[in-house]
Amino acid sequence: MPISSAPPKAATPRQSSAQKAAAVQQAHASQHQKRKEGIEGLGQAAALILLVRKQFADAAAVNIHVPAIAEEMASIADSNDTWAKWLDYFTMAGPYAGLVKASLPLMLQLMANHGTIPAEAGAALGVMSPKTLELKGKAEQEKVETALLLQIQQDQRETAALREQLEKASVNGHS
Repeated sequence: MPISSAPPKAATPRQSSAQKAAAVQQAHASQHQKRKEGIEGLGQAAALILLVRKQFADAAAVNIHVPAIAEEMASIADSNDTWAKWLDYFTMAGPYAGLVKASLPLMLQLMANHGTIPAEAGAALGVMSPKTLELKGKAEQEKVETALLLQIQQDQRETAALREQLEKASVNGHS
């Protein structure tokens, strides 16, 4: 029998049938969520096109109703392979979909700021009127400035207390 210096192989833990079932269920839930988000992304793209074309009521309708439709479409795909393949094909957005989705509210806000669309048209995505946005920005700036002033005052009090201790130590001959 050959002598080996390699350590013995560790036994790989076996998954119970309950663990396997839980893993499968989690994978299905993840796929369901991806499909739902993909459909919602298509709805957001459609809403943006409608906003640019100044069809504000239609864009609002899309933003309001697409989430429920997306949920139902994803649910159908959970049990219908043909529907799932079709849905997966149309919702494959590629690596830049997240960037587009994250950028959409900013694009709409800039459009509202410059009068291309009314702010209400993008309200579902957090778009505010330019005046409200300006007030919010000023309030946040004042909050930051106030916090800095409070910190400066605290630092000044601490510095004064340290100087006072130093002076007391000097007077008592502990310098």
